[in-house]
Amino acid sequence: MSLRALYDEGVASYVTVGMAAMVVFDALVSLDRCVEYIWKSPLSSVKVLFFGMRYGTILNNMASLSQVFVHISSTKSYFISTSVLTWTYFVEGICTSLIMAIQTCALYNTSSTTVKVVQGAALINICIIVAQQIASQIAIRKKATIMNGGYVTTELLKITVLGFANLLWYELVIFVMTAAKCIALTRDTRTRLVWVILRAAIAYYILLTTLTVLNLAAFYTFLRARPQLTGIFPAMLRSFQAVFCSRILINLRQTASEMGDPSLLIQNFSMYEPPNQDISLVFRRVGLENDGDSDHEFGGLDFPRT
Repeated sequence: MSLRALYDEGVASYVTVGMAAMVVFDALVSLDRCVEYIWKSPLSSVKVLFFGMRYGTILNNMASLSQVFVHISSTKSYFISTSVLTWTYFVEGICTSLIMAIQTCALYNTSSTTVKVVQGAALINICIIVAQQIASQIAIRKKATIMNGGYVTTELLKITVLGFANLLWYELVIFVMTAAKCIALTRDTRTRLVWVILRAAIAYYILLTTLTVLNLAAFYTFLRARPQLTGIFPAMLRSFQAVFCSRILINLRQTASEMGDPSLLIQNFSMYEPPNQDISLVFRRVGLENDGDSDHEFGGLDFPRT
């Protein structure tokens, strides 16, 4: 193995360790809020997706660390290890796509045409993720060849680039839909929740788009000649995406919990669902339907009259 290949392997190892440390550290730092606003909440599709995204990313990083520190000599073992990693990527991608769509759908009325557009975009995004996963498994099992200690082929590179391109257009759709509705809502009601969503959407879009473009540029340029660096940018993208999505959801639920004014007439921004609601992207609009001394319902939370 050349000196450059050894150097690249070292760089990739450091990045893998750093990303694993970051997601674990973030999970520990936000554990108290996660327990309060996620774990203790009623069972819902959002809660399941949150666990799949956040803890799936942690498991994925741990699996990547095992490849760094444990030498895999047999081809069969490497195929199994790589397949496990690609399946964890698959779970992460599905969960993240749905959470992004749910947050945007929660801003609109359930009968809105825009909700159907967001749901359609999410469905297309997920279909591409599924196709990418199937193509990856086929390439790994049938066409992969050993190159400097790793399984890298032209087919796998093309499939990976497809995944980044898919994420790029989906991020744009979600950002435009979210920002447009938030700006419209600020004209009628200037609530903290709307500003939290708008700031999060802008920050999330800038960060994720930057990392996605870096991935596309890297895979189209030097990574073809330096396959040891293939996992660096995807690891960064997945880790930051999971951290941002997790914190956005936790912050939304914390903000909704701290706001006790049901007269805001806003939608289910906190993304709570009743325990018996079907798992879907459809969310109800929260209004002032209670009378007398009964409690008000706000985004799936009950707030007593004051």
